[in-house]
Amino acid sequence: MRTPLRSLFLSLAAFTALTAHAQVSLDFETAGQLTDNFRNLGPSNPINTQSSNGVANDYIIHNVPDASVTAAALLYDTTPGDTTTGTQSTFSVSSPLKIDFDFRATTAGSSIGIIFADSTNASNNMLALFNIDNTGTTDLVRFFKDGTVTSASVTAGLQSGSNQTASTGVDIGSAFGHYSVTLSVTGTSPSLTLTVGSQTFSNVPVSGDFDWANTTVILRIFDTGGSAANTTVDVDNFTINSIPEPSTYAAFFGTSVLGLALLRRRPKA
Repeated sequence: MRTPLRSLFLSLAAFTALTAHAQVSLDFETAGQLTDNFRNLGPSNPINTQSSNGVANDYIIHNVPDASVTAAALLYDTTPGDTTTGTQSTFSVSSPLKIDFDFRATTAGSSIGIIFADSTNASNNMLALFNIDNTGTTDLVRFFKDGTVTSASVTAGLQSGSNQTASTGVDIGSAFGHYSVTLSVTGTSPSLTLTVGSQTFSNVPVSGDFDWANTTVILRIFDTGGSAANTTVDVDNFTINSIPEPSTYAAFFGTSVLGLALLRRRPKA
């Protein structure tokens, strides 16, 4: 028989499990975190390396040796050596999915973004894209769908909605800024919310755009510097988290209140 005290304890344990929901957390301070967790789906020309491999304050460096190819598409995949379609690491979209990372760029107009893609077809996707210092210190945010992600090229795709511009406080240089995007899906209707620096941007693509049950996560990096020396886009502290729905918290607090009430009503020994 479940006692009020045991019910309360189980509720607390369940709540702890829900709030400690980090699925992926990479600080790139351990050797091999890049090569063990990411696979480049795009052209082989961009060089993606983990700086000072295994040393504190590591990060991914995206460098471009060829001016004709500047985009990289790094798929999060814990088995990067297995290139079989459909075997990539995937994440449920039954609750909102949130991707966070820090980044910096040395060339104005360079971009960083997250692609949410069908595991059976990487070109069936949605992209939240940020261009740093696109015009002066004004940044540009755009949302896209169905961009090409192949070994031949990585393109943004068809733009969804209009350009959104703002000064986010994140500028080119040595300081890292923060990128955070949340994907929420109701049925096949998705919505994206992107926060960079001090600004938040939203996009709600048309109904029916999101027709895959579980999503892959692809880090898209575009360096406008081409083959020029020292033009890099750096990424650090990459996380993927599921966010419990508000109804989950409501159910927990309801159970907790009931448990506390029952405890108060128990007769004294």
